[in-house]
Amino acid sequence: MDVAPGGPSTLRLEGDDGAFAVPSVFGNEEEIAEHIKRGAEIFCIGGNAAMLDVLRLCQSLIPEEQLRFIACAPDGEIPAALVPRLPRKLTRPNLSSGHDTAKTFLAEVQREIDLAQKAGDEMREIRAGFRAHFLANPLTNYIDDADQARRVPAQLRFWLRGGTRDTIMDMHRLVEEGGARIIKGAVKAIEHGPDGAKVRIVDADGGETVHNTGFVINCAGGGPTSHYDPLTENMLTQGLIGICPVSKGLTVGPQCKTGAPGVRYLSPATTVIGDEVMAMPLYDAHMLRTYAARAG
Repeated sequence: MDVAPGGPSTLRLEGDDGAFAVPSVFGNEEEIAEHIKRGAEIFCIGGNAAMLDVLRLCQSLIPEEQLRFIACAPDGEIPAALVPRLPRKLTRPNLSSGHDTAKTFLAEVQREIDLAQKAGDEMREIRAGFRAHFLANPLTNYIDDADQARRVPAQLRFWLRGGTRDTIMDMHRLVEEGGARIIKGAVKAIEHGPDGAKVRIVDADGGETVHNTGFVINCAGGGPTSHYDPLTENMLTQGLIGICPVSKGLTVGPQCKTGAPGVRYLSPATTVIGDEVMAMPLYDAHMLRTYAARAG
């Protein structure tokens, strides 16, 4: 039997479940829709695909000229639109072996991404090229220490993240038109007042600001205190699968085998399969299909 559930729950934040906030977009669509239709400013914590889902919900309920939409992300950016071009091409990274640490390897990866962009490669070509490269070349080709190598996937996933391209293009357009904004920072907590919320935001230097808004949606993604679906949590409790102490992702045996006879496990949060050091978690559907096929 093959088991393939989803990823971790959204990282909870102080005050993200109250009169003017919800801890996740999924399962709370009706409440979110009520606040969108009443004209509230919508504040999303995170600049990821869940945030883009909220934007689409807004667009489906009110005219764009009424939209008041904010996304708050640590880097102040949203994913690039992955638009295919003809003729198709892939970025071909040139990476050296013998790295002692994840830090020096990631610096080289960043250099290769910068060089590709200067050469005219777009993010779709960069992402597809790196993805193909790492499917053929495991991280241990470049970093000798496996624990150091396992520090790489989280950063690579962030750099090479994607999203629905037409929604991303809408987000960029709305920012230019003034209907949407992007705030750089990390949300510390949410406080609730009689007619809205106060969001406490910490910048890169540790300074704190407060933003008054209408309704807050936690789209932050997974974090250290996240939980998994009941089946995955039960398998973790029984020791049938594990959690990597370095990457914090899920671990399974060779060919995705678990501790239960005849049961294989593969989810987007998987970062270790047997002894292999994977370059990216399996949130990418193409990588998920590839590793499932390799498992036989």
